[in-house]
Amino acid sequence: MAIFDAMLEFSDGQLLTGSAAASNVLDLQAADLELGAGTPMYLNVKVGTALTSAGSGATLTIALCNDADATIDGSSTIVFQTDAIAEAACTAGAYLVRMALPVNFDKDWGADSGQYLGVYYTVAGENFTAGTIDAWIDNGPQSGYNTQVTTSNI
Repeated sequence: MAIFDAMLEFSDGQLLTGSAAASNVLDLQAADLELGAGTPMYLNVKVGTALTSAGSGATLTIALCNDADATIDGSSTIVFQTDAIAEAACTAGAYLVRMALPVNFDKDWGADSGQYLGVYYTVAGENFTAGTIDAWIDNGPQSGYNTQVTTSNI
């Protein structure tokens, strides 16, 4: 199980209806972070409550972006981007991204090449009418196994 740091959270139960940036961005220079120095860091994106639309034809594309200012939007530099994810795959609890961050310590490309790092969600086809999303960075890919259940001895 990975360790979770609330300071590395982009979205926490963020309502997602149309294209939007995640609620939070990371300022890599202010925090003097070197993401992945020695150990890879992972981007995890999970559906909280199912994403639904009126006609069931919406798609979601998730982009990890960096920028020179704190406004992450459609014009920010894309570090990583998913293919369009069909609404049918956006069920409650579904992990949409679990990947190691691409880094380059020369800082000419990768997740750490801009001052600000964030996530941008692009909704296409039609807008979602309901649903939430969670996105964060931690030191490992989250698994679908929940250790916080009544049968757990942890």
